Amino acid sequence: VFVSALAAALGPTLSSFFITAKMGLDYTGIFAIATYIAVIVSIPYRSLTAIASPQLARATKEQNHAEAQTLIHQVSSNLLLIGGLLFFLIWCNIDLIFHILPNGETYAVARNVVFILSLTQLIVATCTISLTTISFSRYYAFSLLFSLILTVASLCLNNYLIPLYGMEGAAISTLLSNSLYFALALMVLRFACHLRLLNGNALKTILLLVVLFGVNALWLRFLPAGNIWWSSIARTVLLGGSGLAMAYTLRLSPELSKVGESLLKSLKGNSKE
Repeated sequence: VFVSALAAALGPTLSSFFITAKMGLDYTGIFAIATYIAVIVSIPYRSLTAIASPQLARATKEQNHAEAQTLIHQVSSNLLLIGGLLFFLIWCNIDLIFHILPNGETYAVARNVVFILSLTQLIVATCTISLTTISFSRYYAFSLLFSLILTVASLCLNNYLIPLYGMEGAAISTLLSNSLYFALALMVLRFACHLRLLNGNALKTILLLVVLFGVNALWLRFLPAGNIWWSSIARTVLLGGSGLAMAYTLRLSPELSKVGESLLKSLKGNSKE
């Protein structure tokens, strides 16, 4: 357990160590800012996983596969939707973020780094519940093995990619090593625990996010930003609002839809008074 926890803590910092050694402290600072921005995507998973973990532990202990499967689908689908929309809003406003930051033109070179690291954080937020499930099962030893693989993969990829692609190489290394890490975890979840991470709503969410990012790219290509503030606000309101409306209409998250309906009823009740 100690080695597993150490590997999990060491992994995210390895890229920074390699950047410092191979590129210098200036680039380490830029990479750190990009990392802080990207971490926003995975913030919701900490609280949601903490809520679901006791129930998941009980269901796993009692070998209640139906309850465990329901919990996994609820957590992963909600985190994919919430994290994906946060990722999209960050990307819509990335130029504005760098514009607001002091010396933003210096940090703007990390634009692509933010995208890659945000995608990594989305994968982490969505898939971590699989590792939580494995840790509660009799296959918990696999989590130790996978943590060691994550560390070794991160070391090798950083050493190879940073000299080739700089900070983007470090971000790609983080993405690839975490993708391998969770791919192995999902294999154990599926073939050993006989559980699935994603359901139909999650696949619809992925499609919705692909459409939103595609429309945003087309907007920037054919409607160049004359004013960075108006461009960011317009895309946030129109595209972000459309994404929320589609998520609600398709009921990609029944739990969040119920919360939205409750809020609407409350607002209607207050307006009548």
